[in-house]
Amino acid sequence: QERLREERARRLAADAHRQDMVHMIVHDMKGPLSVFRSGMPFLREHLAGDGDPRLKKMLEMLSEGSGRLLGMAEGILNVARVEDPDAPIERKPVDLAALARLRAEAAAQTGRGKGVAVVLEDPGALAACPGDADLLGRVLDNLLLNALEHTPKGGEIRVRLARHGGALRVEVQDSGPGVAAAERGTIFDKFRKG
Repeated sequence: QERLREERARRLAADAHRQDMVHMIVHDMKGPLSVFRSGMPFLREHLAGDGDPRLKKMLEMLSEGSGRLLGMAEGILNVARVEDPDAPIERKPVDLAALARLRAEAAAQTGRGKGVAVVLEDPGALAACPGDADLLGRVLDNLLLNALEHTPKGGEIRVRLARHGGALRVEVQDSGPGVAAAERGTIFDKFRKG
């Protein structure tokens, strides 16, 4: 029993150290990435008259890539937060329809550039539900990002909200190829890609 207690204490200490390292690395990454992102509008403004379409395309790619890197950094922090058993999860009333509308509108901006429509179906009147608005927003962002990644040009992404018994349900449906049947049992495993 003493050995088991020591082993458990060692593992908890190693997990805490790993969490600290993740936070430190991500924090250090976000600084330079934010500087890079904030410089993009300046470059666009001052190089707009150059006339070289390759330059405009490169700036768009750099802006999109740095945005994705910042998103990944945030994602790493969120995974660490969700996996931390001591991390506080808020249970406050959340207007899920307003949250879905906000996230769908942001996804629609990206979708327009790809030729993909993002449609939020009107859910009608829905009462607020208890939850953590930040974490729920991250889940919606992740589902919409995946849908945008896998929906071909001319496709459509639909976001639906509905009451099912005592719960509110959110669905994100895209017109992409879908998840292969063989991968559906493991698609939500951490770091799994289809």
